[in-house]
Amino acid sequence: MSVQRAEEIYRFVKEYIQTQNIAPSVREICEGVGIRSTSTVHRYLHRLETDGRIRMATGKNRAIVVSDNMTEQNFSGIPMVRHFQPNMFTNENIVDYVKVDLPKVYENTLFAVRAVDTGNTELHQGDIVIVEQNAVTSAKDIAVILTNQNEFTFVKGVENRGDIIGKVVAVVRYF
Repeated sequence: MSVQRAEEIYRFVKEYIQTQNIAPSVREICEGVGIRSTSTVHRYLHRLETDGRIRMATGKNRAIVVSDNMTEQNFSGIPMVRHFQPNMFTNENIVDYVKVDLPKVYENTLFAVRAVDTGNTELHQGDIVIVEQNAVTSAKDIAVILTNQNEFTFVKGVENRGDIIGKVVAVVRYF
């Protein structure tokens, strides 16, 4: 498979979503990039998903979400991940999608985790925590830090340190 062709499909999908506010169908991708075979496009989409550049909902048409575009992230929800890893958005690491209306669009990728180690914060064990990855933190923010076991922990009152992977932007709590 051609890296250039995969990039072409990725750019087409991203631009289509931005202009049409809906993901393209596989046939529209075929027409847009000049490929005749829908199975070839499916292979490229699978590769893009494996690389973490897009997410696709199984069994649904037009359910492609570009991972780095936050306005589309709310299309199927924010991915809830098990562990932090270099390619977090694999099917094995995503346990669910959290649907939540956020008041703004964030610059960086959002993901959700279930709070286990809540540290010195107001978070409760079991909270669903929405995290903005690679965000700059201030002393008033709850920072998300990675432990040696690749687990998430939360600390309030720390500013930009090397082990901070993001900051909490929302919490979903069920009573």
